[in-house]
Formats: sequence, structure tokens, C-alpha cells
Amino acid sequence: MIRINLLPVKEERKKVAVRNHLIIFAISLLVLFVIMFFMQKNVVHRKDQLQKQIIKVEAQIKELKKITKKIKPTKSKKAELEDKLKVIATLEKNRLFPVIVLDKLSNSVPNQLWFTKLLYVRDQITIYGRALDHRLVAEFAKNLEKSKYFTNIQIMGTRMKTQGPWNIVVFQIKAKVLTGTNPTG
Repeated sequence: MIRINLLPVKEERKKVAVRNHLIIFAISLLVLFVIMFFMQKNVVHRKDQLQKQIIKVEAQIKELKKITKKIKPTKSKKAELEDKLKVIATLEKNRLFPVIVLDKLSNSVPNQLWFTKLLYVRDQITIYGRALDHRLVAEFAKNLEKSKYFTNIQIMGTRMKTQGPWNIVVFQIKAKVLTGTNPTG
């Protein structure tokens, strides 16, 4: 026997399947929107945190710039003071040097020889003087050569001059003063 089904079962099944698909689609969309909402909220939260960090860092930069402005003059003052201390140390180290040079000069002078003028410019000394004879001038030059304070000793000139009853030798000697020598020696 042939049966004819007059009930629309297939159509009903199709309708149920379509409705189920629509429900699944709607739930999927809803889940997607919820996920997107939370992701957006997370992104906004991270953006706010980063903006707060940027504000903090900018405030720190402003503070550091203020400190840097205070430090720059201090650094230049420090460098200036260090330079002054170096000058003071050099002066303190060399303050006795001219006295010692004059002492070595006076110890090198033989009897019957005397100075009339001394010129000391930078590291060069020029000695003008008088002696009773040429031998004393040569002896004085040799005594200067023996000293560790003088080098390049040159007798620039000698001449005889009559002064009263005596014949006197007028001389000029140039020498380089060694400023690097230890003043205590």
C-alpha cells in the first residue's frame, strides 16, 4: 500500500534547521560582540594606563630639566674652581723657584765679579755685570754650566772699560733657566 504523508514534516524539519542555524548565528554574533566589547574595553584601559605613564614621564623629564639647569652652572663653577686650584698648586710649587735661582746665581759668582742688572723673562735670564778680568767671567760661565738650573749659557759680549785707576771687564751673559727642575734640590 502506498502511503501518502500529508503532514509537512520535511518542511517542518527545514524550518527547525533554519531556526537552529539562525539561533546559532545570533549566539555567535552575540559572543563576537561580547568579545569585541571586552577587547575594546581592554584596549581603552591600556591606552589610559599608557597616557598616565606618559604624563608621569613628562613630569619626570621636566623635573630633570630643572635639575640639569641647576647643575650646569655648578659644573662650570666646579671647572673654574679646579682651574684656580691648579694655578694655586703650580704657584705654590714654584713659589720658591726664583729664590733658589738667585741663590744658585749668587753661589756661582766668583770674588771680584758683581752684577749690575738681571733680566728674567719667561725661561731666559740675561745677566749684566762687571769683573776685574776676563778669567772671572769665564769662571762664572763655567759655574753656571755646572748648575742644574741653567743651560745654553752664552757670553754675549765683554769689553774693557776704564773706571778710575782700574781696567774693568763689562760683560753680558744669557742663559736658559730650567723651570722643570725640583726647587728643593
